[in-house]
Amino acid sequence: MRPDRVFREIRPHVSFFTYRSRKSEVEHNFEESSRLHIDTHWEWPSGMQIHTGGNWVREGLYEPFEVTGTDVVVPTGTYDGWEGALVFNTNRSADLSFDGRANMGSFLSGDRFNASGTVTPSTSSPHASTCSLWSNTAIRSTACRRTCVSGG
Repeated sequence: MRPDRVFREIRPHVSFFTYRSRKSEVEHNFEESSRLHIDTHWEWPSGMQIHTGGNWVREGLYEPFEVTGTDVVVPTGTYDGWEGALVFNTNRSADLSFDGRANMGSFLSGDRFNASGTVTPSTSSPHASTCSLWSNTAIRSTACRRTCVSGG
């Protein structure tokens, strides 16, 4: 869509995917992962964009899953839930641009929150790039009432 006044472009879209197991030791057609993605991208004449999205996710585990570096074990089962996403970026062709993202919602037997941001100065070479990145993830497992955090 190309509105006349405030926005340069509005891009609503929906997609769905599913991955089914073909392993012989797993129930026939076992759904390992699926996602219904509902999103709209809002772009201004300045090149700035905001993406507002939601995903219905399903993750199927046919064996327990150990979270590396912790004593958290997610039991077998099928986990359904919603997650939301907010993405923001300024004009990427400007002398200095900013990208930010936040995802939050269901994650296996708990929930997660992830935020990241990148500041990128323009370079004169189209083949060179430099940036500064910050990222933080928190996962809370309802099975053990614990929060695991990573950042950088």
